[in-house]
Amino acid sequence: DDTEAYELYLKARQTFHPHRSAVGQMEEALRMVRRAVERDPGFAQAHALIAEIQTFRGFWNQELHDEALSEARKAAKAALEVNPGLSYPHAVAGLATAVLDWKWEEGYRQAIRATELDPNDGRSLSLRAVLSLTRGKPGEAVRLAYRAYELNPIDPHALGILSWVLYQARHYDA
Repeated sequence: DDTEAYELYLKARQTFHPHRSAVGQMEEALRMVRRAVERDPGFAQAHALIAEIQTFRGFWNQELHDEALSEARKAAKAALEVNPGLSYPHAVAGLATAVLDWKWEEGYRQAIRATELDPNDGRSLSLRAVLSLTRGKPGEAVRLAYRAYELNPIDPHALGILSWVLYQARHYDA
């Protein structure tokens, strides 16, 4: 409902890129999305973005592991409490569970749940693609990453995940 909160969220999404380990960019994105949540505590997608950013900050060792995990869990939980039917918070919770808790299968199941809730949510498809690779399913990962990119071809997040998945799946020509 708060247009300034929504604008902060969109700017944070454009600033954050999971495969760039630029500390300043992630910190700036996190600062903006935290302000969005302060303005609108019922903004589930913003809570989920905090969880995703903190998961990747923990992964890239930009934040102490326990602190990143704690905030990622708290933000994912807040997003799901606000709106349990949204797919993105489920996907982010799955990513945090897998990457920071090392519970790969549980995280992958959460990502599947996310894409069942909304098979056209590009963010969730991208995160599930990442987790599909960890489960030894490169074909599934490539299919999901391409679908996420097709849904939003101007999203740098989708393009970054697609290129990373193609590389990891050894589709070098693509």
